[in-house]
This record gives sequence, structure tokens and C-alpha cells, in this order.
Amino acid sequence: GTATDKVSLFPRGNATDYHRIEMWIDQATSVPRRMKVFGKNGSVTTYELSDVRLNAGLAESDFVFDKKAFPGVELVDMR
Repeated sequence: GTATDKVSLFPRGNATDYHRIEMWIDQATSVPRRMKVFGKNGSVTTYELSDVRLNAGLAESDFVFDKKAFPGVELVDMR
């Protein structure tokens, strides 16, 4: 019932388990509503996004790993 635009995404290299992702984006809000991931093994996984909250007021620290909170854990940074 909502007008969407469909976007197809393709990986730049071959080091992925998928060969295509299709996204449906709400035309009015620019919020993704559905994603389909097409695996190289023939699988198709669909994600339906129904309650996307923008500007939810999350602190930047929510996205930072605090190594002191997890003693003995090895941190591997793959950036």
C-alpha cells in the first residue's frame, strides 16, 4: 500500500556470500521497508522492516566497545 522505489545492489568483489541485494525504499520517507539477499548458493533471505525509528536518541557511546568492561577478551579490529 506504500509507494516504494526498488534498488538493486551488487558487491564490488567476489568475497561475499551473496550476489545481489534488492531493497524497497519508501518514497515519502526514504526509509528501507524490505530487503532481499540473494545468496550464491541459491538461497533468498527476505527482511521486512516495519518499525524503523529514526533519531531515536542513542548515545554515540552505545556504538563503542568498552574493552575494560570485558577483561580477558581479545579485541580484533578488522578495519
